[in-house]
Amino acid sequence: MSGFDIFRRGWLMAATVLLGVLALPSSAAAAVPNFTWSGGAGAPNWSAAANWVGGTAPGGSVGTLSFPALSAGLCTACYQSSNDVSAVTASGISIDDGVPYQITGNGLTLGAGGISAGPSASDTGSSANIGLPLTLGAAQSWSITGGPSSQQLGVGTVTGSGSALTINFSSSGILSLSSIEVGAVSLTGDGVAGVFGSLNGTDGNPVTLTSPARLAAQFAGATSGPLTSAGGHIQVGRGHALDGTLAVNGAVTLDSSSGLTMFIDQPGASASTDYSQLTASGNVSLGSASLSLGNPAAACPALHVGDVDTLVSTTGSLTGTFAGVPDGTTIPLSCTGTAPTVTIHYTANSVTATVASTPAGGTTTTLASPSIAVTNAPVTLTATVGPNAPTPPSGTVAFFDNGVAISACTSQPVALTASTYTATCPTSFAAASSPHSLTATFAPASGSALQGSTSSAAPLTVSKAATTTTLSVSSATPTVGNLVTYTATVTPANSGSAQPSGSVQFLDNGTPISDCAGQEALIGAQASCALSYPAPGSHSITVSYPGDANFTGSASSAQAVTVIPPPPGFAGTLPSISGNTTQGQTLTETHGSWTNSPTGYNYQWQDCDSVGGHCTSIPGATSATYTLTALDVGHTIRVEEAAFNAGGPSTGVLSSPATGVVRAPAAPPTAPVSDSPPVITGTAVVGRTLSTSNGLWSGTPPSGYSYQWQRCTSTACTNISGATASLYDLTTADLGTKVRVVVVAVNSAGIGVGVSSKLGPVLGAAQIKALLTRALTPAGKLAKIAAILKAGGYEVSFTALEAGRVTIGWYLVPPGVHLAKASTVLVASGRATFASAGKKTIKLKLTGAGKKLLKGSNQVKLTSKGTFTASGQAQIVARKTFTLRH
Repeated sequence: MSGFDIFRRGWLMAATVLLGVLALPSSAAAAVPNFTWSGGAGAPNWSAAANWVGGTAPGGSVGTLSFPALSAGLCTACYQSSNDVSAVTASGISIDDGVPYQITGNGLTLGAGGISAGPSASDTGSSANIGLPLTLGAAQSWSITGGPSSQQLGVGTVTGSGSALTINFSSSGILSLSSIEVGAVSLTGDGVAGVFGSLNGTDGNPVTLTSPARLAAQFAGATSGPLTSAGGHIQVGRGHALDGTLAVNGAVTLDSSSGLTMFIDQPGASASTDYSQLTASGNVSLGSASLSLGNPAAACPALHVGDVDTLVSTTGSLTGTFAGVPDGTTIPLSCTGTAPTVTIHYTANSVTATVASTPAGGTTTTLASPSIAVTNAPVTLTATVGPNAPTPPSGTVAFFDNGVAISACTSQPVALTASTYTATCPTSFAAASSPHSLTATFAPASGSALQGSTSSAAPLTVSKAATTTTLSVSSATPTVGNLVTYTATVTPANSGSAQPSGSVQFLDNGTPISDCAGQEALIGAQASCALSYPAPGSHSITVSYPGDANFTGSASSAQAVTVIPPPPGFAGTLPSISGNTTQGQTLTETHGSWTNSPTGYNYQWQDCDSVGGHCTSIPGATSATYTLTALDVGHTIRVEEAAFNAGGPSTGVLSSPATGVVRAPAAPPTAPVSDSPPVITGTAVVGRTLSTSNGLWSGTPPSGYSYQWQRCTSTACTNISGATASLYDLTTADLGTKVRVVVVAVNSAGIGVGVSSKLGPVLGAAQIKALLTRALTPAGKLAKIAAILKAGGYEVSFTALEAGRVTIGWYLVPPGVHLAKASTVLVASGRATFASAGKKTIKLKLTGAGKKLLKGSNQVKLTSKGTFTASGQAQIVARKTFTLRH
């Protein structure tokens, strides 16, 4: 039986299948909408509404996502489809696998509708690929229908270990699987499933083939879960150099209507290199299945007699035999030409094939070459011709690239190297002719009785070689208007016949230089651009090579180019001088006018006579400012200025007009001197606010003052913490002390100190009450009832410490009665208002009740009450009892 090939298009390789996972519910409600791809947006994103028939993009839970053949025909861009929408769920996918769909992007969960794939009437002969990740949300069936162009459907990563999957084939449908880890998998119908990675090989869920379904593992590294075939066919490998392997995680069970195809392609005993191999971790039952070894379409290989190839092995037990092949049977390989034979042996856990014969005089040529190279890189191709016995090969080998003989390698002699006969071809390749298919053909020496042989094709991918681009500059500092030449050199990583071609681009700060257009074509890997600049400035020059069919692009490092102007020239305005022409003052120069944008200036200050003549340079005076000294007094001053830029210094100097005559400075300032001390204003009573004047000062007037209040005893004065303002609020801490203030005056020459007189002692409410109490009781000759009646009252003296109001009243207070009760009798009263501190006499006048009381009494006991109220302060009250006698 010939091997079946699911890669006739060659576009879908396991390494490039896109992987991922999607998330949809296991079933879709009947009401959810279906979506059909139109590809109308010009970009592949699913979120673009123009990509869908009806102008609505899918999102959330949807019905069937359909990807039909588009009316635009074969339009590669139209068939690019990328899911950029998160959390899309779909009940099913319908896809035309006869057109080149590439579906990538975010994953989705696939409901019970599964996948339906089949070609339309507009089958382009392409194949489709559902490369985005799928998660099965429910048990489901896939329908894969073939077509006239042998198209196939590729599917990337599929997960969902709880969901069973049935794959129904028809019309020789082809399904390419990258990695699938789901529930039980059943393959049924007319078609083939190609496995590159795992088919339940990790989760160990079972895989079942039902006639006439086929399973192909054409590369090394394919795995599956426990494998059962009921009339199905299993192919391991595809023929050299694709002698694949299939590792089954579990048991393998075949029946008599099943078939197994494997390959032995070259001498040696390395699985996946010389032959294909099936392994299992569970029991293997061969069940009289048919066995096919070799490929009828391929030329028969020359093998080494005695090589033992283990076709089937298991860590469990192996039972049964292949149909018509009992133990020890020798069978021929299926191939074109004289077939080698192998002897089949069965052990408790393996099936082996031992090479029994190979055609007489037959040779085998194998070609060893790297699979990847770069343009111009040295490559050595080695052809090995065998067998060595009984007749060692003699002759030559011709090497071919895509069927065309490689120059200088058309007749390479075969020689013994170590224990093998080889011929070599040292050569190199250019990427432009990729892909490369290399073969070697052995031509036996005349009369050797050997047969010629040709190796299997060895693919070689030649990548573009790297390049290095360098830039040279004829002058890093060209002058405005003068030519500067930029030369680019593109050097390939490897020397050889292929040379970089095309053109480069010269750039200034990343922007193409328009003046270099037409000068950028590579000639002998070099290009030059000559230009001049109309204005000064800085430029960062690079050159970029985009690459060609054989070489990758590269860019040079940046070269700094500074275009310099001509030197400055006089533009009509002289420099000038500003500032006070007094000794000690600083003069400042203002530039004259120059052409060509000076970048700096040089200065020389000069002393001139009183009318600006006979000027001599002042040593060291070469900055833009000059401070006048005593030597300048009586002179005038001027300054000479020269300008320079990147092009050099000016050819001459400019002289400013002379200043006025320099004067001597005025007399220096003197520190303040206190002529009159500061004066404190306010009352020395706790709670009152004192203020101070600054005093009078001589010398240069002060520019500011500071204050410090002090608390004084009879022996010393100390600073009051925090009392540094011109106002001070007296506190209980000042009670009984005197206060003063120290004023410090400041000017540019120094400081002066002024000290006020002491104020106090500071009194509190108790002292004021004591003063008031002394004024409450009468004394002396006038303090008699008769004298008081005669005078109509009594005069008392009171000294107020501050402005306020004083009231005094005499009361008769019966025994047991409080002074505030209505039963008290007001005998006399008087009041006085003080506009300021001082002493006053207060007249207490008898009331009518008081006169009556005194006239009838030889003596009377009275209570005197006095109050003092200062503005904004609490009232102070004093009481005293006294006795008046007749």
